[in-house]
Amino acid sequence: MARFLDEDDGEFTEVMSNIDKTATLLHSIDKDVLRRWDGERWRGRVGKVAFETIFVGVARNLPEIEQQADPKAWVLERVQRIWSEGKLDGMTSGGTRGTDRIRKTVPFGDKWFEA
Repeated sequence: MARFLDEDDGEFTEVMSNIDKTATLLHSIDKDVLRRWDGERWRGRVGKVAFETIFVGVARNLPEIEQQADPKAWVLERVQRIWSEGKLDGMTSGGTRGTDRIRKTVPFGDKWFEA
């Protein structure tokens, strides 16, 4: 059974810290890093697929990513490759239910951003 985070048990603080660190890292790379990379520049809007794959994938692997020699360069290279290699193309088709999409995007992001 799912439960909400209890602010008193420390888990809330840990989760919020991870979210903040992830957002800070991604923004320090480029404020547009959650937009589609076309090989030259970031384009379009921040989409659900990018958030689910990139943000969640980085957040879930953050401790290992922070151990990289240059975490920002490592994440940037992975983000640009995810778009240039078309890794998310099959996950962005219109008409896909959110629950079906998330079953693909979140596990993919977990693996893609393993350091």
